Amino acid sequence: MKKNTLLSAVVSISAMFALTACPEEEDNNANNTNNTNNTTGSNNATFGAVTVADQTADPANTVVVATVASVGPGFIVIHADDNGAPGEVLGNTAVNDGSNSDVSVTLSRDTVPGEVLYAMLHIDAGTVGTYEFPGPDGPATDANGDVITPRFTTGYDFRTDAWDDYTQVDRIGMPAVSTVLAGTLTDADPTATKEAYNAGTPTDDLASAFAGIAVANLAALHGALRDDLTGTTVCATFDDTDPANPIVDPSACLSQEVATGVTVANIVIPDLIVVDPANSSFPNGRKLADQVIDITLSVILLDIAQTGLVIDVNPDTNDKDFSETFPYLAAPH
Repeated sequence: MKKNTLLSAVVSISAMFALTACPEEEDNNANNTNNTNNTTGSNNATFGAVTVADQTADPANTVVVATVASVGPGFIVIHADDNGAPGEVLGNTAVNDGSNSDVSVTLSRDTVPGEVLYAMLHIDAGTVGTYEFPGPDGPATDANGDVITPRFTTGYDFRTDAWDDYTQVDRIGMPAVSTVLAGTLTDADPTATKEAYNAGTPTDDLASAFAGIAVANLAALHGALRDDLTGTTVCATFDDTDPANPIVDPSACLSQEVATGVTVANIVIPDLIVVDPANSSFPNGRKLADQVIDITLSVILLDIAQTGLVIDVNPDTNDKDFSETFPYLAAPH
């Protein structure tokens, strides 16, 4: 009986402790929850997520973030690139608690094709719907404490229409060919000839559609520059039987070689610029510093086997140094 009485007393006392502990535990849990929320509010460890794809901005001052998962209301903020890190803020859009899709952000300027941007998730800890940063609406961070800010690139709108859906208004492969040799000096209507040439194709060139025009203009160019080229060995020949109307034959100019097995005629007709990785100098492609006009005028006017490339109308160097990194052009000035 004493044992039963003792056991009952122990059970009763245990129950009392259990009953008094429960509210206390609930209060502790509530406090822990509040601390977690406060911590979340203070260090922004919201564990949200953002996905954004490389894209062509359309319109040019708008980008679209594919998905935004925000814990509580927030903002998606677009930053420009600053040496590999998020820089200037270009625009922001409020997002709702939970999942958001195809979030459009209007920027303060047009995007530049090829530039890097960042889509940064911010919390909305101040006035709801009002972006306040610097201030309470700081960047959200992931479970590792890193700011949620994926980068993406704005691209170019490469059209996929068939080429013959367009109207061709100009063409140029080898520098100066269409400028000098297509309907410039000899035609009664040089504009019409030039437009026909610009609307043509290399296939037309191979069919000799413009060969006669090119040869006639080359002959006229030699006649016009004959006095200026005195003292050099020109590639054309002159028949001065009638001094007032000399006959110019530029055929030797077209047959002279500019490289082994490559004649001037080969680089003029068809009008192409060919790129062979095994040879990195003009007329196979061109370097920024290549004196292409000097070279072109020399090979169509001079006997280069005798004179070399001596025509010098280009500046010897660019007025500003070229860049050592892509796209290698000199800085604007």
